Amino acid sequence: MRSTAILEVQKLVVDYRQRVGWRFWKSRSIRAVNDVSLTLKRGEVLGIVGESGSGKSTLIKAIGHFVPATSGKIISDGKEVQALNDRQFFPYRRRLQIIPQNFSDALDPTMSVEAILREPLKIHFRLTAKETALRIGALLESVELDSSLLHRYPVQLSGGQRQRISIARGLAVSPEVLICDEMTSACDVLVQKRILSLLDNLRHKHNMAILWIAHNIAVVAHFCDTMIVMRHGRFLELGEPQAICQNPVHPYTRLLVDAVPHI
Repeated sequence: MRSTAILEVQKLVVDYRQRVGWRFWKSRSIRAVNDVSLTLKRGEVLGIVGESGSGKSTLIKAIGHFVPATSGKIISDGKEVQALNDRQFFPYRRRLQIIPQNFSDALDPTMSVEAILREPLKIHFRLTAKETALRIGALLESVELDSSLLHRYPVQLSGGQRQRISIARGLAVSPEVLICDEMTSACDVLVQKRILSLLDNLRHKHNMAILWIAHNIAVVAHFCDTMIVMRHGRFLELGEPQAICQNPVHPYTRLLVDAVPHI
């Protein structure tokens, strides 16, 4: 029977080199991710929570193959990602999409909304002009935006609209895994609620897995099926969010829970 796991990380380690003083030839190793393992299932929302500098962003960069892993394995569809050549890696890039924390800077200010959404379709698919137009319209509809925005530029959009365009661009290639890096950290409560509701509907509609990165444990507890608490590059706790919040084992988790009045 085929495993329901869509993404597996096994004993992953990521080290950075840091220059020591003014001597450019002298450096030391900094361990950003330390022996972490996780399994993400199809349709699951897995949340990783921790303070800034805990290694969350480095972990997802390694999963996305933007930074090299020092050791360990990243397995997708039964294949080790690090062993893939450029041609084999292309489908993996399509299966996994990242929505960055600073979504405004991730949108090219010189491109219209239509051009932003057309670009990934042009790269990954061979569609006619009519098929592309229909797909772009469907993408806008999926994130609850009107087609009147097609010829606008990012500077002409509100923050919430730019965020939805970032989500639509991530969905353009029909990913199986969507990685969201602190994407609601700068939003007010109402916008945050709308974005979470939108993503929840989309993941059920497309049976898509979501890897949610956050420093707010209350959001993770509300939105995610499984929660991981991360600090200093290590996983401290893993389990059902409400169970962890009600009975935290590690003192650091207790500090995160106590910092939020109501979870």
